[in-house]
Amino acid sequence: MHVNINGLLNKFEKLKFYNNHYNFDIICLTETHITKNNNEWEYHLEHYECIKSYTNSKHTAGLVIFIKNPHEYKLLKSYYCDKYNINLVVLQIYIDNQYFTLIVVYRSPSSPIIEFFKLIEACLTELYMNNLLNIIIIGDINIDYLSMTANNRNWKQLIESFNLQQINTQYTHRTFKGERLTKTIIDHVVVEETQKLFSCKNEYKLIISDHVPQIVYIDPKIYNKVPENIKIKKLNFEIIKNEILKFDIRTIIFEPVNEKFDKLINFLEKTEKDHTQEIKKTVIKNTTLQIPKYLSKKITKLNQLVTTCDLINHKELITYLNNDINENIDQMIKQKLININYNDKTKKKTWNFLKSMFTLRPKQNIISITHNNTKLEINKRTLNLINFNK
Repeated sequence: MHVNINGLLNKFEKLKFYNNHYNFDIICLTETHITKNNNEWEYHLEHYECIKSYTNSKHTAGLVIFIKNPHEYKLLKSYYCDKYNINLVVLQIYIDNQYFTLIVVYRSPSSPIIEFFKLIEACLTELYMNNLLNIIIIGDINIDYLSMTANNRNWKQLIESFNLQQINTQYTHRTFKGERLTKTIIDHVVVEETQKLFSCKNEYKLIISDHVPQIVYIDPKIYNKVPENIKIKKLNFEIIKNEILKFDIRTIIFEPVNEKFDKLINFLEKTEKDHTQEIKKTVIKNTTLQIPKYLSKKITKLNQLVTTCDLINHKELITYLNNDINENIDQMIKQKLININYNDKTKKKTWNFLKSMFTLRPKQNIISITHNNTKLEINKRTLNLINFNK
């Protein structure tokens, strides 16, 4: 459960009353106004471990997280910026045979948005590089998810770039401006897209402060599955790039096209194999690449045009759809590569390097290349990415 409690000490008895009924596993409280001068016995909750991120002000910021015994947890990061009034705590928690990475955050309305985005991006990048998954971000960031502002658009772009999505779509805060009632979603619940582990419900009956509590549930159908042990390949991109740059193209330049291509492929495969590390990890396997409905409709439309319509009359439309679909598929492959490897920076570099190789302009008189009986189609602009994995 998360709620912006807007001062913990004067609402602690109310919190205990509701917890006796709900019996939460984890309680995340933002804007607690708890400083180092407060004694822990003032907000001690029986049978719970307490994690704190203090504030230097009695009027804003501060985090308190209660974790019910005997749930295992590990504190990965605790951060407070006095200058900007930003609190951030990162925990790895073990519940029901599954590890979760919990990020609890509070951002003051006066805090510079750029500094906040930098902090979240650096935090998420570090988690992905260390293979810490099942991420859930929860907290009050004072960005209205219902608004059309640049801050909200940039926030959405940031979380989507890490394959995360907002699952709280109901208002969490109500304010009156004169006689006008304004409803906003400034308390966010953000989770991984690929892992359908979480669901969220705003509990409007639970009145603790002027913010609505969010209760996050773990799907029992998923967490009761036995996790799988898998091996993840981690590429050393810098060494691979240096090996490729050292490759002397003059050694194959006078070879026939097919032999030249074979030798280049063999060299790349050997280089990748020599500089790839396998990492063992326990995860719930859910890596199926789902084609979005909008893309599926475009592909269907393109097939109909190609098979049933006059190609000359619809040439421009077919070209547009084809390019649009290719761009969407490229983006999906890129995101898939990043997700599988769990190393955002390295995979983006690897993808961009591979794309630069595949977008070379071949001579127009070369129609196709055969490699191990697999035909790689080439047009005048790019290699066909349908055969990218081969």
